[in-house]
Amino acid sequence: MSRGCGRCARRCTILGYRFCLARSVYLTCACSVLARGIPFQAIHRLIPWGIGAYLLNVLTGIVFFLGHPDQYFYNNAFRFKALFMAIAGLNVVAFYGTSAFRELATLKGGMEAPMRAKIIAGTSLAMWVSVLICGRLLTFFRPPFFH
Repeated sequence: MSRGCGRCARRCTILGYRFCLARSVYLTCACSVLARGIPFQAIHRLIPWGIGAYLLNVLTGIVFFLGHPDQYFYNNAFRFKALFMAIAGLNVVAFYGTSAFRELATLKGGMEAPMRAKIIAGTSLAMWVSVLICGRLLTFFRPPFFH
């Protein structure tokens, strides 16, 4: 991978992670008592951007993996990161596939969110924080032949 391509991919990845984490924080705050006054419709407008950022992260992750497959394939931090990203993706499917989305869409500002939505929002936040931690740990758990 050329230097310019690597830098661009890293910047895109960081931008995507920031957006996914910010969306998760907003959703978690809206479902908890921290920011009940934020209407869900305002946060829902960020969902397409969050899905786009998730796809951007997957694509840049594939670019990184194809650039040095041995560095990532044998790395447990990468495996956990991929697992947490998969759970975060399935979490979005669970949000829209269950009644959690419909229940939140009908809430007025100031009302308490249902427990299912709180669990999904908390899971989303936990997964994205875990993805960021595992991303930072990638360099510390490289296979011995990459040190």
